[in-house]
Amino acid sequence: MLIFRKIRILGSLHSWQQHIGRLCEGNPLMVFACCTALAAPLLHWLNWDSCGFHLVGNSKSGKTTVLILSASLYSNRSYCYTWRATANGLEAIATSRNDMLLCLDELHQASPEDVDQAIYMLANGVSKIRGSKEGFATKTNRWRLGFLSTGEISLSETLAQIQKTVRAGQEARFIELPVARQYGAFDYLHSAMNSKEFAEMLDRNMAANHGTVFLAWIEYLSKQPNLAEYLRTELAKIREKLSKSQHGNQTGYALDRFALLALAGEMAIAAGIMPWGPNEAINSMRNLYECWLDNRGHHHDSEEHALRRILAHALPLWELALVEPSQALQDGDVGYVVNDNDECEWFITKPAFRDGLQIQHVSQLSQRANMMKQRGWLMTNEGAGRFEFKRQFPGGKPHDRYYRIFPSKIIRDLHLNTQVSQIKH
Repeated sequence: MLIFRKIRILGSLHSWQQHIGRLCEGNPLMVFACCTALAAPLLHWLNWDSCGFHLVGNSKSGKTTVLILSASLYSNRSYCYTWRATANGLEAIATSRNDMLLCLDELHQASPEDVDQAIYMLANGVSKIRGSKEGFATKTNRWRLGFLSTGEISLSETLAQIQKTVRAGQEARFIELPVARQYGAFDYLHSAMNSKEFAEMLDRNMAANHGTVFLAWIEYLSKQPNLAEYLRTELAKIREKLSKSQHGNQTGYALDRFALLALAGEMAIAAGIMPWGPNEAINSMRNLYECWLDNRGHHHDSEEHALRRILAHALPLWELALVEPSQALQDGDVGYVVNDNDECEWFITKPAFRDGLQIQHVSQLSQRANMMKQRGWLMTNEGAGRFEFKRQFPGGKPHDRYYRIFPSKIIRDLHLNTQVSQIKH
């Protein structure tokens, strides 16, 4: 592993544990901050891509204090950058943080265009390919890191400023957590009278104690035999402890990241590096994963969630514009309704299907049609990669193709209030 060497060390590991680590107990976001710093080097042994988290909260909520806490395992507060300061130098900074944690503060200060590109670049771990004066491609930089970001606005709010929406890939790579604990970023203030006093105490303690945890952690990891195999085995166990529910690909991806943080924390506890009791990291990550799910509102992948919402809107509209097979389609009609074996089937025309599913580009059409096919909501009699159904109706044209869907099954699977009897013609 390449380790960035310009870290600053002050105090002892014992002093950090007593004056900072102990204050994390009972504070899931603070435990999370430490675990994020600990987990970054483990990506190397797992051969995982870079991954990041974003803390969203109001001004003075304590989110920057949490960010500095994460940095304190490595160095002092100068280890953190602002999003605005990194606009032109993010590639170089990311390269310098290879196998480590990158801390980025104040998302709202960066331009939405820069943020849009930066998330993919950070997670993909490779710089842009540029040409030299001679016309040859210059050397690209590569990295693998964990990154922790803070801001008063979410990624969706940031991209909305340039009329863009968050893509599923960005959402998976930039896991957002609300900073809305009992006292802003905190739950347990220990001896402090209020959150402001607690944050100020933390700031003083971190200024006097930093950089010792990372060195102890790397030394510990370097002495562990078969570390990659151990990590994979333990991750599966901790994943089960965090959640036993069924998950889509994106929620499963996030669960894996929370499990990694929990594992890093529990390993550091066992090593005597983190001064917490057993299961402090697991319990904190379970709490935050559940908060993330609550904030997200569903277990489904973003694409599936969008499709479910769109279908719930499209079905009633299609129902109103269906005709019997013997009738010719007129302007405004969307297709035919057929009742075979007590199962209602709809044959939706291609334009109506695209409009109803709010298709904006070709790849979106195949993606959504394929999801419907996989769930048994759509049937095709065409070849692989095709989703239309060829059928001639008495009132239709020869060789016409439609999208054959099963509204009753969709309604059952989506738990819609519409009754099956209401949509049969």
